[in-house]
Amino acid sequence: MSNDFRTLYRRNRLRAILLFMALGCLVGFIADVVDRHALTGGIPATVTRASQYTTQANQWFASGDGQLDVRITPDSGTAFVYPLVFSPRDIEHLLADGSIRIKYVADRPARHWRDGEPLPPMDWYLLVLAGLLGGVFVLSLRAR
Repeated sequence: MSNDFRTLYRRNRLRAILLFMALGCLVGFIADVVDRHALTGGIPATVTRASQYTTQANQWFASGDGQLDVRITPDSGTAFVYPLVFSPRDIEHLLADGSIRIKYVADRPARHWRDGEPLPPMDWYLLVLAGLLGGVFVLSLRAR
């Protein structure tokens, strides 16, 4: 490598890191907005356990939630079986022959939430952080 390239690389390394981090935060915020948009157009459905012989969750996670094979019956459409992650309280309710109303994203039933619950909060901190890092990047371009 030439000496000029090394000098240019050392001089702009911080600027490249600032730009990369600002763009990463902006992409994360846009992904959050797209995800919320998909969640608002969810398909309402009723969930029951898939088999009468199911007596426990398939798998438990460190967060305390468990995965259970359930039968999802959309309000308009045919029922299908899919493994979903629920809280222990919901799993106990389903195993006691109960049912739960959910809404799910059309292409990904694993992305669901209980009907009537509010959507998760927006990640506004990503937009603020992208603005701060972008501002520092612009200021670094003016500095010599």
